[in-house]
Amino acid sequence: MINHSIITFLTMRRIFIFLDEWLSYFILYNLWASSYYYLFGVTVVLAILFNGYAYYGYWKLENKFNDYLVTLIKKE
Repeated sequence: MINHSIITFLTMRRIFIFLDEWLSYFILYNLWASSYYYLFGVTVVLAILFNGYAYYGYWKLENKFNDYLVTLIKKE
């Protein structure tokens, strides 16, 4: 039997990362449009670091659960 809580957890985490990334784009656009160029540069670096770390962490977590789910599907 497939554990649906794992699937729900991974889906919610992916949605959170997606919304976080688009929030970063929104903030960057507003900084650029408001001519805060120095703050824009710092924010770009931070957005790349934090969004990259979020994707890296999700990738490491998702691979473990995907392997587990594939073994469960093969058993059925």
